[in-house]
Amino acid sequence: MNRPQEETAMKRNARKHNGTSRTSFLNARNPLGSRRRCGGFKLIELAAVLAVASTLGISAVSASYGSAEDRLQAQRVNAQAALSRVAELQEAHFLLNKRYTQQLGSEGLDVGSTVTPGGHYALSVELPAGACPEGYCYILSAVPQGAQADDECGTLSLTSDGTKLPAGCW
Repeated sequence: MNRPQEETAMKRNARKHNGTSRTSFLNARNPLGSRRRCGGFKLIELAAVLAVASTLGISAVSASYGSAEDRLQAQRVNAQAALSRVAELQEAHFLLNKRYTQQLGSEGLDVGSTVTPGGHYALSVELPAGACPEGYCYILSAVPQGAQADDECGTLSLTSDGTKLPAGCW
């Protein structure tokens, strides 16, 4: 092909692509004929992204706080875990001393604290005399404190034979 034929072919090719040449991106034109701008975001695109991100953020924060009932239940689960831990310590103490102890402090089970994290439940140990020979059974209790006192389950108990009370709250 000679030079005029090449130029004609290029013009035909350019018309097929809405006046844009394949080799020149900087001179590209959009379908309406104005020059295309390269890079960057439009303000409306940025606003849409921020709206979606803030909606997701608000949803995540509100889900983490939950309802009052959810918070009460979460603290109840913490108390149940604390009672289970004290029961394990009681069993270890029984293996070494052939009896359970009423002491939660350093002279007994050494649990470190007699309240659950946040102070929502107070832990206690009772060695009932009438149910079995003294020192051969125990009742662990978690008594709700402060705002947790509104919890419908009230005091949680775990006995040496594995009984968990109140039954619907474990």
